Amino acid sequence: MSGGLPDIRVYIRPESAFAVGGNMVLGQAPGLGLSQLGSAAAAFYEITSYVQQVAVRRGRTRITDTFDAGSCSVMLIDTTGLFNPDNSSSPIYGYIKPLRQIRITAFIAGIEYVLFAGYVNSLNYNYKVGLDLAYVSIEGYDLMRLLSMVNVTTVAAEAYQDDSGTRIGKILDEIG
Repeated sequence: MSGGLPDIRVYIRPESAFAVGGNMVLGQAPGLGLSQLGSAAAAFYEITSYVQQVAVRRGRTRITDTFDAGSCSVMLIDTTGLFNPDNSSSPIYGYIKPLRQIRITAFIAGIEYVLFAGYVNSLNYNYKVGLDLAYVSIEGYDLMRLLSMVNVTTVAAEAYQDDSGTRIGKILDEIG
């Protein structure tokens, strides 16, 4: 890669709108786009300036050829109390919590690539008495984790010879 390191950016959607963006959307060709599955009413809030460390793990295991949930881990340093869950004067008070959307992107040669698109699983706010900073760790999972927790017992209008795309569509319709 020429031109140095990629410019990593981290965004969180503080509202509870359920939306999926990224580089793969069912029924569309792969590629970076603004396609959404669900409401796009709430905007993303960039938290890059607080980020100290980012890790992304893909959900595919090549050795066993299995698919699991992808995950991300983001470590922040909060010197202003913005992420403090007890700070009612924070503009994002009450919004940063589990099941809020998180997105990690990288700019390489002027092109933005989505590295991770998923949902916050946990947010831990840790501080030491006497210090003016806190460490915030955010753990997130992609939509495969949410799908794996769904229990579908019957699929409406299923037919014996449905092709895989039709059956997947019916299952997704069933879980909303």
